[in-house]
Amino acid sequence: MFNDGRSKKVVVVVHCVLNHNARMDPYARHKGAVTEIVDYLMEKDYGILQIPCPEFLYMGLLREKRTKELPEVWHVLGTPEGRAKCREIALQTAMQIKQYRENGFYVAAVIGKNQSPSCGVEETTIGDEVLEGPGIFIQELRKVFEEQGIEIPIVACPQGENESVGILDWLKENVK
Repeated sequence: MFNDGRSKKVVVVVHCVLNHNARMDPYARHKGAVTEIVDYLMEKDYGILQIPCPEFLYMGLLREKRTKELPEVWHVLGTPEGRAKCREIALQTAMQIKQYRENGFYVAAVIGKNQSPSCGVEETTIGDEVLEGPGIFIQELRKVFEEQGIEIPIVACPQGENESVGILDWLKENVK
């Protein structure tokens, strides 16, 4: 099965790495995708499974910094309803990873987005404060992976001007 032209290699990537148009204002640093990451994956014949943006799906495009009357993105996603939306996306992501693996595909990694309130891997942002630890979606994704016995590296794309720094080194070492 699948003896056609496909590489049978996949990397799972959070939405905003592939589409900066979904980022909160003023955090978009690229006109579209983080091209250095996409170019490397394309060069190595990887398919890209794009995780939908939990923030966009739950709060919409205009979710930039909230006022004192409105909670920050992290707090909104941290509600039972917000976590349920994140878990739903995590379950869909896990199902796709399992389908690929059950059919002989190699799923190399999940690439998250550091400092994101939802998709941060090593650090997250609450208001103007950057804290150690994962965002709400990554917390839920890890729970789902643990429940379903999915072992896969979850690595971080950094925030800021040089969003491909570090992650490209990791990809070159681990995603061939």
